[in-house]
Amino acid sequence: MTQNIYAPPTAALQVEGDTTAMPFFVVSQRKLGMLYLLSFGLYHYYWSYKHWQAYRHNRQAKVWPLWRAIGMLFYTHDLYRVADQEARQRGIPLAWSPAWLASGYVLFSAACSVALVLSYLGYGRPYPLWFALACPPLLCAWLVPAQAAINRACADPQGLSNGKLSGANYCWIVPGCVLWSIILVALFIALFMRGAAAN
Repeated sequence: MTQNIYAPPTAALQVEGDTTAMPFFVVSQRKLGMLYLLSFGLYHYYWSYKHWQAYRHNRQAKVWPLWRAIGMLFYTHDLYRVADQEARQRGIPLAWSPAWLASGYVLFSAACSVALVLSYLGYGRPYPLWFALACPPLLCAWLVPAQAAINRACADPQGLSNGKLSGANYCWIVPGCVLWSIILVALFIALFMRGAAAN
């Protein structure tokens, strides 16, 4: 049979950076860290939602992304576990411990919540507040390696398909910068007044 040379190609085209077939949410480590820190960790709710949304869409899993995002601390271990399983099925070796990273994040998150409550109730001031303010970088240190492993499981180790900041991302960045500035100025004033009172 003669092949029609004018017929359109029938082979599926694979576009570099396409994330439609990814089983999880891909984002670069730099972008994740920036958005997490500037949003005081609130970005993690969106991050968790996008992971479970992608997993449900691509694996037809019976999960509710919204509820898993709201209760993210209860589902962090599950998320890392299924990511590790996905990597193993693809034959992609991951040098990570999903249970260790998940446990570290959950425990530090719980400690941060306790510190905030103690600070609000006035116990041990100002140390609980200082610990709570130090929590975002500490929690980010547990979260970013996990995302790096997930990116490798999705065949996008650097997260290049989602490495640039979008307009919507600045909705996290601008308020976060303002809030961080207010907190730092308030801390400086409090320390200055305490020093002046001591003298």
